[in-house]
Amino acid sequence: EDLASANALLQMSSQGLRVLSPLVGSGLFAVLGGPSVAIFDAVTFLAAIAAVATVRVAEPEPEDTTRGAFWHDTAEGFRHIRAVPLLAQLALVCAVAFSVIGVSETVIYAVIGQGLHRSASFMGVVLSVQGGGAIISGLTAAFLMKCVGAARTTGLALSCFALGAALYQAGSLTPVLAGAGLDGLGVVWLSVG
Repeated sequence: EDLASANALLQMSSQGLRVLSPLVGSGLFAVLGGPSVAIFDAVTFLAAIAAVATVRVAEPEPEDTTRGAFWHDTAEGFRHIRAVPLLAQLALVCAVAFSVIGVSETVIYAVIGQGLHRSASFMGVVLSVQGGGAIISGLTAAFLMKCVGAARTTGLALSCFALGAALYQAGSLTPVLAGAGLDGLGVVWLSVG
């Protein structure tokens, strides 16, 4: 019952980090160069490792499972997806959409460099706008799911991506930033839907 809200919060926090972190990375890149960004990344990974190492977890030993249970359970999951038509359609649509999104994430570099004639560090601004869109969609995703359902939420997300891709073609700053905001809306709504 709370799955949409939980997924929205998870996606919003993940995508929302794009508001600040790209600006920091781009600023480091512009001022100190690429090696400084790599060193900063390494230090943050080490800090994360140290933080995780301090977490103490008390949990029971896992239950013994029969050999081959993973493959049986995986097959059961696929059978369930096939047995629920809407779930099967959404799974297929989302698999295709995320494949296209993965390819389109590289296109933004051409949009910035060739369309807007800006340096690579401007990517930080674009990603920050995308993160802002993700925060907005995270705050609205559970409500949207309750109002229109999973299929229409997914459709709205795909519409955001389509319109965002069209806006990237404008070669002008305002439409490109609007497209980035739409991408942020779309990625959370698609995941939640």
